[in-house]
Amino acid sequence: PDRLRSVLRLAGVDPSTVESELPSWADLTSMYGNAPVIAGLERCASFRERVPKEKRMVGPTGMFNSGTNLLGKFLANCRIIRLVPEGHETDKDRYGMRWQAPWGKHTPASWRGRNTCEVDRNRGIFLPIEEVMPVTVVKDPYGWMGSMCRHSYAANWRHSSHHCPNLVGIDADQKTNGEPFPVTVRYSSANATHHESLAHLWNDWYGEYHNAGDYPRLVIRYEDLLLHPEYVTRSICDCAGGTFNEEQFSLDPESVKAGQKAHVGSNGLIEALKRYGDPERRIEGFDQEDLNFAERSLSRELMGAYGYSFPGGERSRPP
Repeated sequence: PDRLRSVLRLAGVDPSTVESELPSWADLTSMYGNAPVIAGLERCASFRERVPKEKRMVGPTGMFNSGTNLLGKFLANCRIIRLVPEGHETDKDRYGMRWQAPWGKHTPASWRGRNTCEVDRNRGIFLPIEEVMPVTVVKDPYGWMGSMCRHSYAANWRHSSHHCPNLVGIDADQKTNGEPFPVTVRYSSANATHHESLAHLWNDWYGEYHNAGDYPRLVIRYEDLLLHPEYVTRSICDCAGGTFNEEQFSLDPESVKAGQKAHVGSNGLIEALKRYGDPERRIEGFDQEDLNFAERSLSRELMGAYGYSFPGGERSRPP
């Protein structure tokens, strides 16, 4: 299909060399639809009206393994010329595109105004939070749980390479069958959150940004960064009143996290398309008890809002 071929060309990849390895467009659209989903566009005008252009900033947020680094790289193609403190003229965020929100990239939305990310503290920068619009990356919870099995970061719960995501106990776990395994996310030695299961962590974390009604924010899908990267990036840039550099926009076929120790083994573009576009690989590692628990536990409101389906069912359609 032309859409997939255009994405490959943006990455400098000849479609004819990899098309046979990639999922069908029918599989991709059955899971994610034909069009991107962006929540919060109705708040863009308010952000532009309330914050002068020279002070506006955009900051990616998202749970671990959601694609925030990929978004950050794409946003380098958008510029809002803003005033910066003396001595910070060469900082990456001098054009209004930050690598994360001031309260943190992976920390919950409820920490907005209560936390300053370590990078900003070390630089002595304490931004007014109303000047920064967060753009949150949500990921299909089934694919996201698989990613968490490969790289759990600061999330801790009982699982193994033989049973993951390990949402509920089975005989081999020496735990009551069907009882969920709780998750603790330790953001720092002093700050942690607790969740009923990995599925509930997805609900809890994204529910906060989804329901944040008192400030401008966008929520985009990771899968749309793969399938509609230019459209999504331009939409974010337009929302903030920036200038999008169409001529320089491109994709890196390798992982945007390459070379960073914490992200060893992260997916490049081709592998990501293969993994997240395959309905079978989407639920790799899930046993039937996990699937049953996920279907009972995942928020139907969030699944519907972002167009995600339960395996074997029709895709939920955004309102």
